[in-house]
Order: sequence, then structure tokens, then C-alpha cells
Amino acid sequence: MSEYKYKAIPTFYNNIQFRSRLEARWAAFFDLMKWHYTYEPYDLEKWSPDFRLTTEAGNTFLAEVKPSEKIGTELRMKIGNATNFAKGILLITESPFVGHIPNDIGLTSVFGKTKNYKKDDDFEFCVSVISDLYGNGNDIINLCEDPNISFENLFKAKDFTKELWNEAGNIVQFLKPPKS
Repeated sequence: MSEYKYKAIPTFYNNIQFRSRLEARWAAFFDLMKWHYTYEPYDLEKWSPDFRLTTEAGNTFLAEVKPSEKIGTELRMKIGNATNFAKGILLITESPFVGHIPNDIGLTSVFGKTKNYKKDDDFEFCVSVISDLYGNGNDIINLCEDPNISFENLFKAKDFTKELWNEAGNIVQFLKPPKS
């Protein structure tokens, strides 16, 4: 069993018992974004997503919350095998929005099994951002999949998600599990 750098703090938020404060913070962030989520929606073979998420624009993602050092080929292949290498898988960490692109949320899957630089089987993911690119509500945009993306416009976008991420942290900062 893999060890984590920090011990998870079970946190009760929005009438849901989350396994960690980080998962609760993501839930609070999704609430602030007005995105609908289901926590631990179901079990797939050898993988259980942390969230099933529907964006304001109506797109659905399965999300996995992991410390950044735990996101590697082994995790990607585990998820890929469980989902038949589907699109719409979102990997999010403890430090979102730290990239050079405003409103960076994490990584989303690019459909299909691939080979990595070591020539090993892998499941490809690409940097994704939150954007209202097509004027139909905030959505998660995979930067490797959309040939119509204007990177110039993305780099000029106001980074509104950092404020919401900080607010989500304030919401769950001192929450504790309910007493039994």
C-alpha cells in the first residue's frame, strides 16, 4: 500500500463525509463554480472515481483527487483499464492553478491507450483549463484536443479560479468529521 506524505483528515462538508479535507475542498470549489458533483459515485473494476462532475456547460467528467507525486503511469493505467481509456477523466491535485495558464484545473484524458517516452503502455492526459470558451457556461477545456483554441485569449484570461480555490479552502479549513 502506498504511503502519503500527509495523513488525510476526514471532513464533513455539505452533509457528506469526505475521506480527506482536500476532497472536501474540491467539493466546495465545485459548489462555488455551480457544478454538480456526486462523491464516490460508483466502483469500476479496480478504480473508484472520487467525483462524477457535471460542469455548467453540461459536460461530465470522472475526477480523481491525488497528491501530485502520486500521479504517474501506474495510476493512469489503472484508470485507463477501468474506463476503457475513455475521455472525460480529470486528474486533480493539492495544488491546482499553479501552471502558466490562467484557470488551470488539472489534467484530462485524451482518448486511447498510447506509449510513453519509455515505450511503456500509458494513458495520455493533457493540461486543461476552466473557460467559457464557447459562451455556454464554464467548462473544462482540454488544451490538446481543441484545434480552435486561441491560446493568446487563454493567457489573457482573468484567473478567477484562484479566488474561488482560496474561498473553498476557507470554507473547509476547520471542518471536522461528525461525532459518532
